[in-house]
Amino acid sequence: MTKFTIFQIIAIFFAFTIIAFAEAPKTPAKTRHHYDLAHVALRQICMANPVGFIRVMGSQNRDKFLEDVWQQVRKNCDPKGNPPFSIKDVKVETTKIEEFPTIIITMPTPQFMAEAHMVGIVLKVDVKDFIENKIPEKPVVEYFTLEKGFTLDESERTVLCKWDETGKHHNYGTGPNATSSEFIKAISKMLK
Repeated sequence: MTKFTIFQIIAIFFAFTIIAFAEAPKTPAKTRHHYDLAHVALRQICMANPVGFIRVMGSQNRDKFLEDVWQQVRKNCDPKGNPPFSIKDVKVETTKIEEFPTIIITMPTPQFMAEAHMVGIVLKVDVKDFIENKIPEKPVVEYFTLEKGFTLDESERTVLCKWDETGKHHNYGTGPNATSSEFIKAISKMLK
């Protein structure tokens, strides 16, 4: 009788363990795809050729361009795990801040700290001059990120950041809500 009871307790324990694991929320595996797309690949291309980057992101060739960039990111990152999203989950908006051509990239929801909710790229050339191709030899580009962060009590927040032309990452503290309109307002303040 005692052996049977011990067996039943062990069986019940294993059954509850299996159920608990099956019902536990699945945390996505951390891979570098999200971070590398927003912080490395797009930034390096943008900084190397800001005018060409802004033009392609506002053209009919944008999807092909993003797919090519994504395939390179996957080539570099896939050996450590598959991405938890597709390049089709990345949304691009062309706009202007002040009179500067601007690209807002909305990334898939970040899962880990420092992954970007959004990227904002501002070419500091008047839109009219950009359209008329009156662009300085070395135009200034601003590359902002709105990143996932946490407070000391571990509640989530956004963090407004910027990458400069030397590759240095600047952190400006708590950022706005992760909406395009709030991000644009925050970038506009930074440009003044």
